[in-house]
Amino acid sequence: MTIHKISFKIYTNGKGSELGGKSSAVFVLWLYRVGKALFHAYLLDNIILKRRIMNSFAYKRKLTPDLARGYMLLFIALAHGNQFLFSTDRDITITDQITVFLRQVFIDGRAFPLFAILFGYGLHQLFKRHERKGIPWKDTKRIFRRRGAWMLLIGFLHATLLLADIIGAYGLIALLFAGLFVRLSNKSIIVLAILILFIVGAVGTAVPRGFDTLNMEMTSTTKMADPIDAAISRMFEWMFYTPFLSFQLIPGVLIGILVARFQFIDYPQKHRK
Repeated sequence: MTIHKISFKIYTNGKGSELGGKSSAVFVLWLYRVGKALFHAYLLDNIILKRRIMNSFAYKRKLTPDLARGYMLLFIALAHGNQFLFSTDRDITITDQITVFLRQVFIDGRAFPLFAILFGYGLHQLFKRHERKGIPWKDTKRIFRRRGAWMLLIGFLHATLLLADIIGAYGLIALLFAGLFVRLSNKSIIVLAILILFIVGAVGTAVPRGFDTLNMEMTSTTKMADPIDAAISRMFEWMFYTPFLSFQLIPGVLIGILVARFQFIDYPQKHRK
């Protein structure tokens, strides 16, 4: 029964004879009943909508990837929290060293690899979704490149106007390599990931991550008096370190593609043994 029929039935008192000519009190009562009926219909529509949403999430939305993303963001926030703690009037203590070591192992060592894995997972999911819809490969590749270009731009602005950036590194991977990686065979992905891991391990000591957290002094650009000079300095730093950082992230992205192919995150219960 529609809202109009409900209101008409109430107004006619269910008998079909209009209440015209009645007192204003009767008219106010009619308005109250119509409003009540509309409110109940609104509640009913919301209940139906919520049930549809819950059913949609229950059957289509996978919980594990969302949980992984949430933990990743939490750990990344913890990993960068030390950047807001600066002091130039104290020495580095053994407590500082232990704290940084534990943070590197249990926070950084979890957050940044998981970020790369989930990025690769997302690339594969986008590729397969377009494949199921029959979208041509050239259009999918164009989307990879467009999103990578936007991420590069956002990373450039973030590094120039604020501080260090990692978005641009992933944007560079999406722009240059996503179209190649998602179509590699499993064997090629494994070989390439192991090869790059060995290279990263060999040169990793030359570009360590986290040793500067023992240095409690603020970075040079944050101490510059002229914000323009600081922004220009960060801009050139970003242009040099982004390609190196992207190279270190590639193994995690490749592993993420494999994780998506074997559905380790989608259906973890199937891979317990």
